[in-house]
Amino acid sequence: MPRCTLVLVVSDLAFTNPESTIIDSNTFFKTSHKDSVLNLQPDYRYMRMGYYVSMQAEIMGCRVIPSSQDSLDAYRPPIFLLRASKRGLNTSPYLISDNVKDIMFEVEFPMILFPLHPASNGGYRVVNSEGSLYRAVRSLGMNQKYPVCAENLFGTLTSAKCLLGSADNEVTSKIAEAVYDEFKLPICRLVIQVLDGEPYLCSLSYVHSDELTPEDLKILSSMIGAVEKDFG
Repeated sequence: MPRCTLVLVVSDLAFTNPESTIIDSNTFFKTSHKDSVLNLQPDYRYMRMGYYVSMQAEIMGCRVIPSSQDSLDAYRPPIFLLRASKRGLNTSPYLISDNVKDIMFEVEFPMILFPLHPASNGGYRVVNSEGSLYRAVRSLGMNQKYPVCAENLFGTLTSAKCLLGSADNEVTSKIAEAVYDEFKLPICRLVIQVLDGEPYLCSLSYVHSDELTPEDLKILSSMIGAVEKDFG
């Protein structure tokens, strides 16, 4: 793959006064760009526009942030937690199963369930009883066609919007930077639980474009130049 020296920013977000040249995804698909690509889409899930932009960049021989493989890994809770754990980050213990009895044997109430089926929108369900567990497994697993990822809820559950590795509060700022270093997702939402001031990763989800404020877009625009070092 050729070494890239120029960074092309691809995004369908409504930047008003961008500090860099930004083209939309439809324009990008018609180009023959050969340098680096910074993919600023809010959703990199499989078969979403962000995923296709990264795939197109890779097909053209460009270096791209994020890569399509990192996108796939980040949105799959078990793989996300495994890679984060190997990097030394605090993660929640988890179990993958479609069997309620197995889940109850390994994981205590209350627990958090994350779907693993391909059409998942990245949501989750907190359950506190056997009855709600049965219902959640059926719902999130599409009538138990797919397993779920079950995690103990031992802290305060929260989420944080992350922009190029930056989060808006002190508790999640360091872990957000480390997650970005590992997966290079410019825009994402971390689902975490906090115990005694320490954050523990639970999952990663996408950010809907409507959740990005004008201030968020200003922050992203101002940080684009700093990302060029990631292509070095």
